[in-house]
Amino acid sequence: MDTTIETKLLHTAWRGVRAQGGPSLLGPSALDGSSMCAYRGSRGRKCALGWIITDDEYTPKMEGHGVVSLDIAGLLPNRLKPFVQLLEALQAAHDALPSDQSAHDALPSDPGFNRALADRRFAEVASRFGLPVIEECSND
Repeated sequence: MDTTIETKLLHTAWRGVRAQGGPSLLGPSALDGSSMCAYRGSRGRKCALGWIITDDEYTPKMEGHGVVSLDIAGLLPNRLKPFVQLLEALQAAHDALPSDQSAHDALPSDPGFNRALADRRFAEVASRFGLPVIEECSND
């Protein structure tokens, strides 16, 4: 496994989520009022994987599917297939971030977004895969 590519994938996702100030969501759902994480969410936000998947690779058919489901359905870009385990971990780190949906659509950064928690979650992914953390994120 090429850790240089893995490091680039991790850092792209980490920096993207961090810069936008919260997770990417679609919602609230008409069924239960909850929000769903989205590869491409409202106001130009992206989930961790959304930062890795290019606009040319993205299709709305991806929404509502995890990484493994994307792979099985033939929607995961071929260049990402060798990294499914890392992508799953990045997706889980993003999807576990709390968000205030009411503020999500109104503000550039969720007031409830905990950057330190996000950094900790992505640093755990880095550690699990033996990848370097982003220096500027570990010093904040």
